[in-house]
Amino acid sequence: MEKKKLSAADTIKLLHELQISHIELEMQNNELKKAKDTIESGAEKYTQLFDFAPIGYLTLNSLGRIAKANILATTILGMSKDALLKKNIHSFIPTSSRYSFDKFFNSVISNFSLQVCETVLINFE
Repeated sequence: MEKKKLSAADTIKLLHELQISHIELEMQNNELKKAKDTIESGAEKYTQLFDFAPIGYLTLNSLGRIAKANILATTILGMSKDALLKKNIHSFIPTSSRYSFDKFFNSVISNFSLQVCETVLINFE
């Protein structure tokens, strides 16, 4: 296959197009960095709101295992965050309350809707 030589004008035109592409990529990269900074700032605010909330919060996975716990929840349940994570919520619900909790939990998982349930929790202190 024979290589075609570019004329000086074609080379200058190609160089100019590459420079424009480079500038456009730098602008896009700057916008992505700004978006990333905004997202990280929002995530930090959410984390602080969650961790320092005046209410104990637990986030459960679909199997009922604790995925997240805020500071007050660890205090209420008498365990460190590391000890709480991955424990099943059943560890903290008395046997007498499990049926109503399980009914609630299964409904939340299957309906993906906002629901309310009050239950007693066991403190391990």
